[in-house]
Amino acid sequence: MNAIRGRNDVTSRVPDPNALFFLGAGASRAFGSPTTKEFLDHLKGNTSSEQRGFLKQFTDVPGITDVEHVLDLLDQIVSGDNPLVKYLAFHQPKMGPSYAAVEYSKFLENASSLRERIRIELFREYEFVDERRQEIQKHLETVLGYVRSENVKVIDIFTTNYDSVTEKGLARSQSYELVDGFREVAGEPAEWDPTIFDETSSSEKIRVNLFKLHGSLSWRTAKKTGKILRVDTEEKSIAGSKMFGENLLLYPASKVAPIKEPFGTLYSFLHGNCYPLGHVLR
Repeated sequence: MNAIRGRNDVTSRVPDPNALFFLGAGASRAFGSPTTKEFLDHLKGNTSSEQRGFLKQFTDVPGITDVEHVLDLLDQIVSGDNPLVKYLAFHQPKMGPSYAAVEYSKFLENASSLRERIRIELFREYEFVDERRQEIQKHLETVLGYVRSENVKVIDIFTTNYDSVTEKGLARSQSYELVDGFREVAGEPAEWDPTIFDETSSSEKIRVNLFKLHGSLSWRTAKKTGKILRVDTEEKSIAGSKMFGENLLLYPASKVAPIKEPFGTLYSFLHGNCYPLGHVLR
């Protein structure tokens, strides 16, 4: 958590934050959400024997330490969005060094099945539990209270978590007003509109700007309009859905620069806040 005194003027006109928090997996673990490594252990006990064996092929590779690494690879295999994957698909070799080799078509089938299973379990494990809302709100307000004073008007929170603990936990707060880049639309899902970060508020509450760097379980792309939406129900987008594409999640194992929205804008805010100066509270 850094106490910041300014922001890169090129990035945005959003009011300078008086304090900044950077949240990782540990921030949600207190509410029962596993870390990505713990989730991998959970997954091994909630997959079929065939899926488990296939998963082992990935986790035995040096450097693949958590489920996000696995998902990044599976996405590349299933989508074919990788030169090596395209080569393998074209030449159809047998796959599985040090394991029983299978035809590439079967390998692709296994990859698709495992990817589907992981995403189902991801939503099951990181889903927001409404019964814990008051507990979560109290905890978040306690943490934010460490930097609260008469001079603190704006707090920035950057998080790599997919869950909705922060935004839903502060949704009914009497002390903090949360802005997450989505504009509320009456009777419709909220729409991604980062200009909302630039707007000033007449509220007496302390403003909390939330930047979810890796996306969210509740973010979708509307198929008809292409708009990025935040929906209330956290569930995996059903294959073949007429309304939505898949959930917008960015895996840290990916080496691709986050240019597409909303990630390009979110990372520009992070870049604007990266000062070498500042007071670090531990």
